[in-house]
Amino acid sequence: MDRSWEARVKYEKWVKDRTLPVINDWLTAIRWVQRIYPGTYDWLYSISDREGGHSYWVWFGGRRWSGYHIGDDYLGADTVGGWMQFRYSTFAPYWRHAQENLRGRGFIIPNFKMPSAGGANQYAPWLSPMGQALTAGYMKWSGREGCHWCL
Repeated sequence: MDRSWEARVKYEKWVKDRTLPVINDWLTAIRWVQRIYPGTYDWLYSISDREGGHSYWVWFGGRRWSGYHIGDDYLGADTVGGWMQFRYSTFAPYWRHAQENLRGRGFIIPNFKMPSAGGANQYAPWLSPMGQALTAGYMKWSGREGCHWCL
């Protein structure tokens, strides 16, 4: 093999290893996040067990997300939901910090898409198991979970 081919193969492997997948299952997402943010799996599992559960995305109070516009629920525009029961206003800045951390460590962040509409949207990472897992995992790993989920 010539050097340019070897370099390309090496680069493609690096990109594959550094590209984070879009995972649509909470338990798989937190197992994956454990690789990136060691020591977070048990915490993510425990907090989500008593907050939003381990299966589908739910609003505060246990209603399952049905794909209607964010903000149409009874809590208003800054709602609480998902596996970690993030308030969107809490999630958004920590998601930005998590993205900075991930990019700084050489990870390629997926382009999350809205579950029902299919297009990209500011709420898509919040509605994604992987988006919530990365954000909460980053918060725990960096010591920024504070009292968001006091035990």
